[in-house]
Amino acid sequence: MRADMRLRDLSLRQDPDLRQELASLARGCDFVLPSRFKKRLKAFQQVQTRKEEPLPPAASRSIPTFYFPRGRPQDTVNIDTVIAKIERTFAQFPHERATMEDMGRVAKACGCPLYWKGPLFCSAGGERTGSVSVHKFVAMWRK
Repeated sequence: MRADMRLRDLSLRQDPDLRQELASLARGCDFVLPSRFKKRLKAFQQVQTRKEEPLPPAASRSIPTFYFPRGRPQDTVNIDTVIAKIERTFAQFPHERATMEDMGRVAKACGCPLYWKGPLFCSAGGERTGSVSVHKFVAMWRK
């Protein structure tokens, strides 16, 4: 593409008739060009306008995204760090078993809202036995 533009540019500069016409236009002479000169001049002007490519914005001027139509995306959560927090929380309970009343602290360790303590307790199988072991909860959390 660039070679084609250079070739057009060179052919325009080597044409003595067109060079005279362009020089007259540059001096301010206002006259009608023959049609072949108009076409070549138009092609020359298109080549000149194509060369000007907009520059990308500088990195320091980039604005962070602040509008999320479907809600703010979740940060990437490292599952191993969350499980380590869960295990530390369960270590505070007797026999590393949490009852329904203890699930509020477990929900907070998971990064979940407090009102999730019931669903977390039931999904880990706590309603059958009345408490949840750390191993059952971690197995449920990995799913």
